[in-house]
Amino acid sequence: MSATNLRAVLAADPELGAGNVLLRLAEHGADMDMPRVTFDTGFDAIAAWTPLPLRTLTERVAARAEWFARRGIGRRDPVAVYVTSAADVVLNFLALTWLGAIPALMNGSMPAEIAVEYIRRLRAAGVILDDDHAGLAALDLGAIRPVRPRTTGTTPTIRWPSRTRQEPRACRPPSCTLTRACSRRCARSG
Repeated sequence: MSATNLRAVLAADPELGAGNVLLRLAEHGADMDMPRVTFDTGFDAIAAWTPLPLRTLTERVAARAEWFARRGIGRRDPVAVYVTSAADVVLNFLALTWLGAIPALMNGSMPAEIAVEYIRRLRAAGVILDDDHAGLAALDLGAIRPVRPRTTGTTPTIRWPSRTRQEPRACRPPSCTLTRACSRRCARSG
């Protein structure tokens, strides 16, 4: 299938959403072995600038989603993502949306004091920190407590509150509901 045809098929897919985009690409016949993306930093023992096929990208995102699910993150859980590298941002965003969680992407250059206040006000179910922001784990983040103080390798530090112990549930993208809600709101205000 050509790129133009694939875009047209995806544009017409009412089930497509951020959480299932990788799976829908595969279902619609995208070439799973064609290199699609590169990152300027290494991750998961993959060197920087390595062209990643859709299959590898999907496997890495699925592994992260499974890791989050085992820690109780699920549908509608807000999770702060305070990392620096594009690979961490993209992979964690896709993994969290895969579960139906709400990734709150934070500017990696944000000062720690502002980040702490943002996380408190967000009432995040968890915070993902990379090595550049690991010092934040020692600060008081309100109800958020660490499950494991520090992981090894390239996996970021994760902190979770006790309220996220529920089993993760499958999630369909709420795009139709969101569209209807926006339409009703615009109709009332117009």
